[in-house]
Order: sequence, then structure tokens, then C-alpha cells
Amino acid sequence: MAEETVAPIRQNFMKVRADEFLFNVIPRLIDDGIEEAQVFDGKEYVGVLSLRELGRKGRIQSETRVNKVVKRIKPVTPTDSIKEIASKLLSQKVHSIIVEDEKTGKPLGIVHAMDLVQKYFPSPNDTAISYATEDVQTVSELHTLAVAVKLLRAYNVSRLPVVNEANEVIGTISSTNIFGLLFRQPSGERITNPEGLIFDPYSELISDFMTEPLPIIPSSSTIKDAVESMVERNTDAVLIGDPFHLQGIITLTDLLEPLTVPESQSGYFVQVVGEELDEVDLDRTISEVTTFLQKFSEAIGDNGQVVVHVKTFDKNKFRTHVLYQVRIRVYTDKGYLFVSNGQGFGLMPAINDAIERLTREVLTKKEPWKKHDQRALIREFMFEL
Repeated sequence: MAEETVAPIRQNFMKVRADEFLFNVIPRLIDDGIEEAQVFDGKEYVGVLSLRELGRKGRIQSETRVNKVVKRIKPVTPTDSIKEIASKLLSQKVHSIIVEDEKTGKPLGIVHAMDLVQKYFPSPNDTAISYATEDVQTVSELHTLAVAVKLLRAYNVSRLPVVNEANEVIGTISSTNIFGLLFRQPSGERITNPEGLIFDPYSELISDFMTEPLPIIPSSSTIKDAVESMVERNTDAVLIGDPFHLQGIITLTDLLEPLTVPESQSGYFVQVVGEELDEVDLDRTISEVTTFLQKFSEAIGDNGQVVVHVKTFDKNKFRTHVLYQVRIRVYTDKGYLFVSNGQGFGLMPAINDAIERLTREVLTKKEPWKKHDQRALIREFMFEL
């Protein structure tokens, strides 16, 4: 039997109907500073409406009903283990989920990822930078929202730090900001600014719509410090370094990943999250990643965790092809973290693109491997793939 969870159950959460229009729901979420709502069809739980995921999708009409875009998820129960709950949150790319009474089916509240991380993160005194993505992408305040949208989708992220001409972090632009702006009115109606003048939001400067900067913590900060900063500022990410020199970014999703590893795990624990893959694609993905791990085990170690995030874009945008974006995070028993992104028309091209970038990172980051011809090693490895 699964271990009983003692994770706090939140009683307060936003509930929306499955038949509501997005142009009625989205402004309520944004005005209340809420990223997710729990969706019900009558008394039946349907799933989660996530602003982060909606903002990444794009091309959604404001007259769309919630039941067309809801992330359909089965509820958890009070007897589900922490690993089971964390794995479900991670695989579905949400931060909250309904807890139902096993006998009555009555909603008891929600479990939130932040509560799990606060209570169950295995090593809260580790440095935050050891779990962070070091390559922090930023955008200039002088660019337009159209540029921000392109960069958010290209980097497969939900937010970007905004910098001024001195490269100082002065704000944040997110898919939620932009998404909310477009959904204030039904499709077909002109968007107006506070003065009532019609304008094209994509041509507006980022500086006019950015929000306050994410919290910035010193490089010596611990995971506990990072979580406290997130809670204090009601955000799901923090920057590491200083406003003029960012050393990394760490998100709530990053901190959720270690909670999903089995306690008795030996070797690498590989997870594929995001888009649901069929058995063949799942096996091929794990096989490609395992080949990479075996190839570089001397440099990166024999044990750890790998999380492969998979995302697809609407194939109609690219005619008959489906564009895949893949993000791979590798935690090793030697204390290393490698992160890479890849994309391609098809799952395997995207996986191979991410692995090639991961290979470059391993070769340039590990001192012993710098003695070899890195380009030759990459070509040899990719040929074997």
C-alpha cells in the first residue's frame, strides 16, 4: 500500500465550470493573481486550467470554452504517496490537483507543489544553484511583445527576465501577461488601452507591460532560501546572482523533480513528462537517453535522475508536420546538472537535437574531456545514434 501523505491540503482554491468561456475566466484568474483553477462539470472533477500552459499554446480563441483546453487529470486521494502525487503534477505540468475522498468522491481540497517541496524536498540545505538552469535567457525592455512571444516559444519557457540597456534585470514578461492582455475581450473586438484607444498589443513595447522582477538570491543561497523567496513573493521561480549578472534560474517544477525518484533507485531514473507518448516512442526516447548516459558514464557518473520534457505545437501551423520541443535535465551522483533544449519536426529529431546539445555541454563542462577532440567525439556519438 502507498504511504499515507501528510502533505497539507489547501481548502481555498478557484473553481470554474467546464462550460464557461475563456474570456470570462482568464481575467478573473489574472486579477486574483492565480495561475491555475480547478475545473468541474457539475460535481464531477475534470482537471486543471493552467495559464502557463495556455500561454504557451497560442492560437486559442477567447470564445473557447474551458472544457476544450482543460488539462484532464484524475484526482489524487489522501492515501497516495508523495512520490505518486509529485509524479502526477510533474507529468501533467501543473502545480495543483484536487484531493478526493476515496469513499464519497467528495473534494477535500487541493495539494499544491509548493507545499510538497517545502515539506519533503530531500536536501533543503543544498545550494540552489546546483539545481538551477545556468543559461538564463533574457529580453530587452525595448523589444516588442511580438519578440517576447517568439522568444518564449523558442526557449520553451513561461517567462523571461527583462533587462535594460545596462543589462540590469528590471522586470519580467511572461506568457501569462501577454495571454491575459489578449483575453480581456472576445475575439473580433478591438483591444483598447486604459485611455480607450485601439492598439495592436504585439507592437507594444515590453517595458509597458512587464511585471516586477523575479526574486534574485545570492549564489550561496540554499534550496530553503529559494523556496522561502518564492513563497514570500508568491511566484514559482527565482533568479540566482545579482541584477547585472545572472548565474541561474530555478523553478518550482525543477524542485518537484527530486521528489519523484524512488528511494531505493540505483542507476539513472529516467522520466518522460509533458506530452503523452505511445509505447514505441516512449521506449525509443528512453533508449536514446540511456545510450547517452552509458557513453559518458565515466564523466558524469553512473547514478542520478533524467527528466525529459516533451511539448508539441499545433500541426496545422506547420501543415502536416508536428513540431516537437524537448528539454532534458540530467542530475548526476557527481553533483552535476546538465540542461539542454532541442526541437525538430518529429520526436526523434527533437530528442537527437537535445542530446547533441547535451553532449556539447558535457564535453565543455568536464575538465578531463576537454583533452579530446570535442567535435570528433560529437560526430562519432551522433553517428552511432
